[in-house]
Amino acid sequence: MSTESPESRRLTRFPGVGSERLRQPQTPNNLQDGEKPGNRGTRFPGSLDHDFTLLMAPKLEEPALERRSPRPTVPRIPLSVNTGNATPRQSIVIDQMGLSSLPIIRHEDPWLKYTCLRKMRRGSLVQVACTKSIPTAMVTVKETRKLLELDQVIKFRHSNLVVFIGCYKYDGKTMLVSEYAQVSLRQTIAIPYDFEQTHVSEVCSQVFEGMLYLSGHGFSHKNLDSSKVLLQSDGTVKIAYIESCQETGFTPARGLGLLVLEMIQKGVIQKPIQEGGKLEPSLPVLWSAELINFLAITSHCSLSDIKM
Repeated sequence: MSTESPESRRLTRFPGVGSERLRQPQTPNNLQDGEKPGNRGTRFPGSLDHDFTLLMAPKLEEPALERRSPRPTVPRIPLSVNTGNATPRQSIVIDQMGLSSLPIIRHEDPWLKYTCLRKMRRGSLVQVACTKSIPTAMVTVKETRKLLELDQVIKFRHSNLVVFIGCYKYDGKTMLVSEYAQVSLRQTIAIPYDFEQTHVSEVCSQVFEGMLYLSGHGFSHKNLDSSKVLLQSDGTVKIAYIESCQETGFTPARGLGLLVLEMIQKGVIQKPIQEGGKLEPSLPVLWSAELINFLAITSHCSLSDIKM
């Protein structure tokens, strides 16, 4: 068995400590001024004379004004459904820049003013964009081929119709810029939660008001379905694709009934509905007599009949 000699041991040196201090045992006779006896004879760099006295509250430095001001809170989108006579717990103000002014048909590239963020389907392929100027505002940009009565339709103003901000004709295309909505009714139907009758009634009443406004101007939305009905975060329901409306003197209420049928059956129509046939849910026992009667009326009546 080999015995390690003292000369072969590793001598660790630290800054400020002589090599002779490492070999000498620590005794009260070789301690430096202010040094306390201990097991180790090593010293580390740094001074021991620092005074870390804690300051009392009156001596603390007052924070700057920008540090004392609270951070702005981000408003949350309410998840509860607002009924017709309910008041939201928190009022949400959505900045919709330029909605008060009537749209002007411009012969220029719309992407000089807007920045495309992404594409999505809202009945058809649309582009979600934002303004390049500050403050920024979200908009929806889509191409349309409907040119008849376009100058009249884009000037419609109603709380339940999507508002057009501008119309651009450039490079042989007609681009419509409209206000942005967070989600479509079809996306809401796809959520695995059933609609209650109060939800159906709230959506139906607002869509009815929008259809009635169009009918009063001699227009009708022929292809209205859940993909063309948009929902905003404040509970407002808006009809989109107003540019696809047709001029007519009679507005059937059947589209409104089909919309209700989509909501209560989660978009699943088990039996094919014949043209002009009676509208009724697959499970009538789950719904009230008022809703069943409303579907029967919208099967063959007009909007004016429902209003009366």
